[in-house]
Amino acid sequence: MSAMASSPWTSPLAERADDATTMTCAYCGAPATDRDHLSGRQASDSAQSDPDLWLASCHRCNVLGYQVWEANGLTVVEDPPETRVRRVALSSLRVADNGLWILTPPRFWVALARLLVETGDELRKRAGSR
Repeated sequence: MSAMASSPWTSPLAERADDATTMTCAYCGAPATDRDHLSGRQASDSAQSDPDLWLASCHRCNVLGYQVWEANGLTVVEDPPETRVRRVALSSLRVADNGLWILTPPRFWVALARLLVETGDELRKRAGSR
């Protein structure tokens, strides 16, 4: 059985090493030094919410991402599914504004699909409990 058949969230590309340092910043095109985890952490001492949902970034743009979250009231996680989606949306807008072609890590699209499916499931549960 192939890796793809064993789980909808795995692929042969998942075995490749993800190295942000060989990429350019998704936001400004400078050499990348960091991984910008698009949905961040639920708490400052917790693991990344979606560890494979990242883009290569320079340090300046990575720090700017936190400032964007702060300006939009997303540094404190009150509603995890909503916060995750809003953070990813803000990062997507920042990428869209730059006009650059970007290279995404191998598991990026799988991680994004997982986030959207999980959020949709959470919204469905909430709607059913009303």
